[in-house]
Amino acid sequence: MLDAKIDDKKCIILLKGIEDKSKDLSKAMKTIAVDLRTSIEENFEVGGRYSSPGAIIGGSKKWTIKNGRGTLLGSSPGSSSLHLSFVTKFDKDSGLIEALYEQR
Repeated sequence: MLDAKIDDKKCIILLKGIEDKSKDLSKAMKTIAVDLRTSIEENFEVGGRYSSPGAIIGGSKKWTIKNGRGTLLGSSPGSSSLHLSFVTKFDKDSGLIEALYEQR
């Protein structure tokens, strides 16, 4: 007869540590939200989809500005301040980028 005993004590300790650390993900959510906001702001700065050198995503597509009394996209005279209105919010479970924009 074969008698085998598996000692999973270290595995249980490791899994408990993972469980404990995943209860409050606010630090990770803050990092993610700040990175997203930075990406959005860079898009506004370049007037299109931001792409860092060597990036595999993004691109060179630029926004077109139509004639009228301003645009939501830019910081030119007569344009709105949407590009300045993004705020970062986060808690232990989520990260959020919000535009606190009121059209004039």
